[in-house]
Amino acid sequence: MPHSYCKRCKAIKRKASQNNLTFAFVEALYKHQEDRCAICGSTNGEPGSGSDWLQMDHWGGCCERSSKDDKTCGKCVRGLLCGACNSRLLSWYEQAPDHLRTIAAVNEYLTNWPAQAVRQGGVG
Repeated sequence: MPHSYCKRCKAIKRKASQNNLTFAFVEALYKHQEDRCAICGSTNGEPGSGSDWLQMDHWGGCCERSSKDDKTCGKCVRGLLCGACNSRLLSWYEQAPDHLRTIAAVNEYLTNWPAQAVRQGGVG
């Protein structure tokens, strides 16, 4: 008999599967970030609603992926970000010259990944 999951659990299950992570790890990451974007703090949606507004950010220099549909290794996951921070801000920021990389919140995120804190807390 197939399992029925709530919207939040479906979103967590999908993110875990796509990134070679456990359900418990992704759930702990949501909890650690208080269901907010790790950079701007936005709470513009409910986890699991619509297109699941928080996106899993990962460091692109880690594992080789031939398409964005390929799974990550999981070790490169940095945190959960809103679409604006993940797709627009980080894409530009990480390629910008050092003298333009002056946004404290982004520098803090890139230095101290939320996923690292969850891993250090024993959830993996």
